[in-house]
Amino acid sequence: MIALFLISQATAHGLDGGAFDSLDHVWPTANTVRTASGLPGTDYWQQDVDYEIHIELNESEKHITGREKIQYTNNSPDTLHYLWIQLDPNFLSNSSERQRMQTAPHLAVENAQLSVESIRRMEQRLEYDPKLNIHNIKVNNQPVQSIIQSTMMKVLLVEPLKSGGHLEISMEWDYILNDASVLWARSGYEVLEDNEIIFEIAQFYPRPAIYTDQTGWLTKPYLGTGEFATEFGDYDVYITVPKDHVVGATGTLENPTDVLSDKQMRRLQSAKTSDEPVFVVKPIEAEHNRLNQSNKTATWHFNAKNVRDFAWGSSRTFVWDAWGREIDGQTVMAMSFYPEEGMPLWDKYSTHAVAHTLEFYSKMVFPYPYPVAISMNGPIYGMEYPMLSFNGPRPLEDDTYYNATGPWSHQKQGLISVIIHEVGHNWFPMMVNNDERSWIWMDEGLNTYVQTLAELEWSEQYKPKRGEPSSIAE
Repeated sequence: MIALFLISQATAHGLDGGAFDSLDHVWPTANTVRTASGLPGTDYWQQDVDYEIHIELNESEKHITGREKIQYTNNSPDTLHYLWIQLDPNFLSNSSERQRMQTAPHLAVENAQLSVESIRRMEQRLEYDPKLNIHNIKVNNQPVQSIIQSTMMKVLLVEPLKSGGHLEISMEWDYILNDASVLWARSGYEVLEDNEIIFEIAQFYPRPAIYTDQTGWLTKPYLGTGEFATEFGDYDVYITVPKDHVVGATGTLENPTDVLSDKQMRRLQSAKTSDEPVFVVKPIEAEHNRLNQSNKTATWHFNAKNVRDFAWGSSRTFVWDAWGREIDGQTVMAMSFYPEEGMPLWDKYSTHAVAHTLEFYSKMVFPYPYPVAISMNGPIYGMEYPMLSFNGPRPLEDDTYYNATGPWSHQKQGLISVIIHEVGHNWFPMMVNNDERSWIWMDEGLNTYVQTLAELEWSEQYKPKRGEPSSIAE
């Protein structure tokens, strides 16, 4: 893999020697920012971006509104005259690069077929444009001009931001969520058979693009495949949802007494020292929520420190279990959120797989530093965010596959594998913070390698699918 990287670098630089050219032609000269060993130098810097975000979910309209304040600190040696802001939801917009690159099916080709699913996508395209609507952008409480180009927004500063300075960006925004069964994305909603809804929301809020000594502003548009790199910071997030919803999110729940019953509070506390996962929200309570919908709302408050992103999920169908695990001297809550449709499978294996990943990766790579790690079941099969991952699958009708002593089924291995992989992404790239749009092999390759070792330690019966280098490289 390293050899392929060197070849690509040599080719990109037009070097006659190709992969055998001297490395000092390919790599930048070491300096006080980045040393030859790869460690940060004495003058290394990163920008610091902190958020306060208020979100409201309108379940019936599938619509979210938000307002946010961003504290941006310029730790670079440069004076900034503008800021670039990422607007990831716009990648589904009809005006985005992703949509304008889509090609029509070649119906003239022999045996060409147009599926029902593709027709549904075309119909929704005509009816639905999920562009992020931005309102009242201000910098230090003063209105500013902005220019939106697809998934990027350029904010023009009235006063330049000097090195060491900081400013506050504020704005309001809203957009209509996508039906993930029709329009694929890293975010969206799912309607279950009884018309209950699971929301999994990610890459949903305006956030400053990364600014580094290597690239300056990273302004590559988001296309939906290669993911993202963003600045680290602290998040203070308030999420208002129907009162009977259960919410899981990046970070620590700051107001459990406002949103949980006394019994649920006691269960959450007991889960910290239990020998097995404990139901915080029991299946019978989730069933009660489904049958007795509330017309009131509740606000869940989460706080996360030193992370590069925030994601969340919400549904009245969620069962919630938790299990405290000791990692490097601190208790980390391994947790799962899933509907009854995920049982019997998720209740047997999900949180166990989260705990196994935390313990194995902490031993093999470096200790997990965050207070929670969540696996959530909904419309997104496998995608990672700090402390939270969206995973599948659900069980088949024959639940004999999921007994602890039963056969090693495709569904069982699929669930354990995707959880190990997505929770493992907390290390690569969530903490290492490489840019997947430029170096996708770094987080996928490194993570898949450690994932395979974690799978082999889970069970001698395990049959890893991607352990060989040829499978990882793809």
